[in-house]
Amino acid sequence: MQLNELCKNFETYSIAIDESTDMTDTPQLAIFVRRVDSSFNITEELLALCPMRKNYTGAAVFKEIDIALEKAGLTYDRLVGIATDGAPAMIGKKQGLSGIIQKKTGILNVSKDQILWYHCIIHQESLCSKIIKFDHVMDNVVKAVNFIRSRALNHRQFRNFLDEINAEFSGIPYFTEIRWLSRVRTLKRFYDIQEHVAAFLEAKGNLCINFDDVKWMKAIYLIKCFLNLDQLLNLFYRM
Repeated sequence: MQLNELCKNFETYSIAIDESTDMTDTPQLAIFVRRVDSSFNITEELLALCPMRKNYTGAAVFKEIDIALEKAGLTYDRLVGIATDGAPAMIGKKQGLSGIIQKKTGILNVSKDQILWYHCIIHQESLCSKIIKFDHVMDNVVKAVNFIRSRALNHRQFRNFLDEINAEFSGIPYFTEIRWLSRVRTLKRFYDIQEHVAAFLEAKGNLCINFDDVKWMKAIYLIKCFLNLDQLLNLFYRM
């Protein structure tokens, strides 16, 4: 109900669609919506989760999307972006979701150039990250995090240390290579509690990071901002 109320104030919106199989082998179609209102506030929420018990076709996917958008009161004339995976049911020009939506918007006189299509956007971001070449930053951060997290004693002492000084956070998350978006969480938390991490590593005699290196610390901040897509979008829309 809260999301449907917000949808009334959408100036434009985009949707992201993903399909995965649950524990009962039933395909589940997740539909996410991201909106921008008149004040350039950005909101992203799960709009619907639809079980696909029949054939997973472009027509079936479109039907579920169409129902979800209608329930939320979202019209196609405000749709500006669609992100999908690269499955034929999604990107087929005739029987796929792409072709069906283009036919639908054509009937409604919505310009083809209005809607931007993105395929496998997460994989594209991951590929981009390989080109940035910031291993000299990430490797040292991972070494520090692993030193704290991989040993039970160090992890317990670090959490107790943060608790004693009434720190805002109670720990630091692992970075997992196969989970690309975990870079954001790890770098952001590391940057936010850098002083506490530095004090703990110094007490332990671990010199894997030179916190006095201003350029290196600035690199962490810039990469953290670059990876935080929501933050970048907010900056972009407010310029």
